[in-house]
Amino acid sequence: MKIPPTVKHAVLIMLILADQEDNGNIKLSTIARQLGVSKDYLNITIRFLCTAGLVSGKVGPGGGYLLNFPPDKITLADIYEAVLGKIDLRPCLVEPEDCENILICKNIQAWAKVSSAIHSKLEQIKLSDLSGSICSPVCPGL
Repeated sequence: MKIPPTVKHAVLIMLILADQEDNGNIKLSTIARQLGVSKDYLNITIRFLCTAGLVSGKVGPGGGYLLNFPPDKITLADIYEAVLGKIDLRPCLVEPEDCENILICKNIQAWAKVSSAIHSKLEQIKLSDLSGSICSPVCPGL
């Protein structure tokens, strides 16, 4: 299973904000430069993080972004779900009307267990556990 690029960038954004939280608001252009991606590309991801309440932004002089919670209160599950929504590997439950076997399908329970296990593991990993470990944007570890 691959980590979607949007989630990867969301985690990296959060790590940068966590590592520089003592410096106040961090401009998106600074984050984009550190990650080697365009500001426009990150703008979409940062909006998801703001909408989820993980990050807040300020416009104007001294503006930028900062974490709304301490890094030890933010989990990888929080970040994943801010960007992609609930972790659920059962596409048939997103649109159950498209599946005529939904009531008798045994696959649903299996995928529910996998989804739950992934969510549980991501809930156990705090942003603070990763803080200070920003890899390059092409890092195979993220």
